[in-house]
Amino acid sequence: MTSTAIPTKIDTPLQKYPELAEQRRRAVLLLNLALPHPLDISQLGPENDDASWNDLLATALEWRAELETFADVQCEDSPGLLHFSRPYGWHCLTNFSAKPKPLPEGIIVISSSPITKGNLPPATTVWLLRWVG
Repeated sequence: MTSTAIPTKIDTPLQKYPELAEQRRRAVLLLNLALPHPLDISQLGPENDDASWNDLLATALEWRAELETFADVQCEDSPGLLHFSRPYGWHCLTNFSAKPKPLPEGIIVISSSPITKGNLPPATTVWLLRWVG
């Protein structure tokens, strides 16, 4: 695993915003599914039967099977975002701040919340495909 500095400072802790709790859970789900590790999906879902949660999980698992190649992870430099990439152009970006952050160019594969005006909303994870050069 190659890495650069992982951001340790978050603009405003999201715990101060209880209205973002569900959005935060969805963001962490996609973040966890993008990491290379053995997966126990029984621990990823909520305790209730939430159809939108199950849809997100099913779609993410389908994309994960399609995108996953090697276990290599590279931390990327994206101010204010947790951003890592995997081989063949799969990028995972998470905004843990309380403010929208500019989203790099790429094809959106899946997002834990709607993306608007090219910005990654607070408490949101997105998977992008970016051309490998």
